[in-house]
Amino acid sequence: YYQLANIAIGQGNYEEALAYLDECAALADENDSAVMSDLALRQASLYMLMQNYTDALTALESALEYDPESSQALLLRAQIELSQQSYLPAARDLESYLELVPDDASVRQNLAQVYEALGRYAEAAECYEAIYAQYPQEGVYRLEALRCQLLAGEYETARDGFDAYIEENEQTVVSDTSPAPSADTQTASSNALLATAYFLRGCCQMQLSDYALATADFESAIGYGYDEAAALEQLVTCSYVSGGYEAVMTYGERLLAMSDASPSLGSLYQQMGASAMSLERYDEAVEYLTLAIESAPELVGSYYYRGVSLLSLGRYEEAVEDFTRSIEQDYLTQFCYYNRGVCYVNLLDYDSALDDMEMTLTSGDEQTLKDAATNILWQLAQYYESQRLLEGEQIEAEQIVE
Repeated sequence: YYQLANIAIGQGNYEEALAYLDECAALADENDSAVMSDLALRQASLYMLMQNYTDALTALESALEYDPESSQALLLRAQIELSQQSYLPAARDLESYLELVPDDASVRQNLAQVYEALGRYAEAAECYEAIYAQYPQEGVYRLEALRCQLLAGEYETARDGFDAYIEENEQTVVSDTSPAPSADTQTASSNALLATAYFLRGCCQMQLSDYALATADFESAIGYGYDEAAALEQLVTCSYVSGGYEAVMTYGERLLAMSDASPSLGSLYQQMGASAMSLERYDEAVEYLTLAIESAPELVGSYYYRGVSLLSLGRYEEAVEDFTRSIEQDYLTQFCYYNRGVCYVNLLDYDSALDDMEMTLTSGDEQTLKDAATNILWQLAQYYESQRLLEGEQIEAEQIVE
């Protein structure tokens, strides 16, 4: 029956092979754990080929009951669990497998990827470091370990690691002769790794608020051939956070000019619009912020910045609408009430201005806004008092005429 099962498997008759294996199991000695585990493992493999994962898992459970150290059963079960996105049990099975087969770098790499899917970046880094220890000539695993340290929030440790990697691997290749094709390939591979190292170190520098060094690293990454669009996105953000608004506009325009780039347009347009606003280029700001709103209306902030730009351009009614939208999004509410109140003052809608200035006093803790609102409220109070006096004089004049 065992041989008949092998023949049926060779012919692709998996149902028939399963029937023969059932006959084998009926005839086998149940106390022979090696034989029973082997039969269950073969059944599981057939079920997997038939994409019957429920029965495959049952067979693998049986195989592991007979032989808890069956590395093949653990690996097959992990494969099924991964296909079902059951990452936690898959991680446990891959861990058990590697205890039995510690030198299997391919499976250790799979475990690292599972750890990443689980957000366990420190453990993923350890896996990549272990592979790098096996294959020290493969620098990509060192970079993967450092990348996971970055994701784990170990910014200084990761940065120091990138420092060492770049110092060790950076080379200036200057040659007037044409290198051999193999040398070209090796140089391209080395440059690609260096480009990744610079990019990731730039991300570390950003997290550590060292924006000047981050900018230099992203520029170096582009120089070594890193994805220019991805690096430019980071350069825009880095410049924006550090207040380099001219640089934001420059990098943003470079990014938008790339036909094959697919940046997060809502965020890009918002950063460029807010930067243009800070540079008092209000027409340009309104243009970019309108694009931001059209691309990502749920992105908070765009209405506020466009409102400020419209207010600066004297387009008060449009600004009122944007500040109202921003209040609805609960973004910089105190600033919105104050700025909308200023718009109402310019529109001579003093009742609405009075309401917004009063809200400015109660909707936040920014003292400069409260002081400015108090000043305007005082002016409005004087206005209302003068209006009351004028109305009184008008009434007296009418009485005299009568």
